[in-house]
Amino acid sequence: MTSTWKQILIAFVIGALAGSAVTYRYAPPHRPAFHKGGMIDRLAKDLGLSSVQKKKVRVILEKHRESFKALREEARPRMDALKESMKRQINEVLTPEQQKKFAELKTRWESCGPRGHRRGMPPPPPDRD
Repeated sequence: MTSTWKQILIAFVIGALAGSAVTYRYAPPHRPAFHKGGMIDRLAKDLGLSSVQKKKVRVILEKHRESFKALREEARPRMDALKESMKRQINEVLTPEQQKKFAELKTRWESCGPRGHRRGMPPPPPDRD
């Protein structure tokens, strides 16, 4: 692979990671489908559910809530391992200066929590250089 293509690939990967970090930092927090009846309200609105149907749907969702939670918890370690593997591989193609910046970025991302900000805290203001 030529040097130019390596540089383009590195720029693309860093851009993708930075874009993901910005999205996680500033996107509204994800609300699980079960959060405060969000899915039920959405289905009721979109499908025009009757009150009887809403009650039946609520029972179905409640019945499966724990299964979804367990599945997320089961998949989390594999997803974390994949993410760490990707970071190591990216680090291998970076220059020492880029590796230092990448380490700083990773530290900043990790300090922000799983969705880009600490729970209960507003997202931090953007860095101004």
